Amino acid sequence: MYQAAYHGVPVVALPFQEFQPENAAKMIARGMGVKISKEDITTSAFREAIHKVLTDPSYAAAAARVSRKLRARKRMPVQEAAGM
Repeated sequence: MYQAAYHGVPVVALPFQEFQPENAAKMIARGMGVKISKEDITTSAFREAIHKVLTDPSYAAAAARVSRKLRARKRMPVQEAAGM
């Protein structure tokens, strides 16, 4: 998810385990994508979600805003975690 946010790419999230549902919720809250639950996944739902994030400009705009904020940081999160 970080790579998509950093590069300003809208996301269709399919969270299955561990921290993925939390990350998907954060991404949705920022307006940069949509989520499909594993219970609701169908070919049609997947196609509709992809179409939605590719054709609704609000997702690209939100992803671009998040990207600008991440790129403005002086250090990457891994550098901060490592104390670099």
